[in-house]
Amino acid sequence: DRERFPEFVRELHRIFGKLREHRLPSVALVNGVTAAGGLELLLNCDLAYVAESARIGDAHLNFGQMGGGGVLTLLPRTIGRARAAELIFTGAFLTADEVVRVGLASRTVPDDQLLAAGLEFSAAVAAKSPLAVANAKEIMHRTWSSCMPVDSGLALERERNAYYCLTSDDAREGLAAFAEKRP
Repeated sequence: DRERFPEFVRELHRIFGKLREHRLPSVALVNGVTAAGGLELLLNCDLAYVAESARIGDAHLNFGQMGGGGVLTLLPRTIGRARAAELIFTGAFLTADEVVRVGLASRTVPDDQLLAAGLEFSAAVAAKSPLAVANAKEIMHRTWSSCMPVDSGLALERERNAYYCLTSDDAREGLAAFAEKRP
């Protein structure tokens, strides 16, 4: 449908964009086969944990399709242009260990421990200052997504850091907790 299909892709971009823009980190928990739109969803998360049995690839071209939900833009930025080109053009699938090795996921876990690993990550983040987490995520995402030069990224980080540390109750509480040797 010439009218509805482009609208579907715009909506997909809007929804995936919410993951990138959300103040809290998102972690993809990947098991089984993840391809095409599943890979595009993973690419919009802040990090991924993969079960040992997981297989991840693009596969759009295997079926006469082409990526449109972000894989053509985000995969090269995540794993490098040459690796992304090989993965997209061949339609090959990577094993869980290969996915971690190329930087598409941060860790491989046994299949039966995938949910527990995701919950452990979430609990670790929940124990942090929500404001500090949100600021850190925003700066990391902004510098990465815009391919910001290092000097510009450092300037943005320095500016946000000073504002946060000098105005935030969370920053003051964090230093007090550190000095008092408590969480």
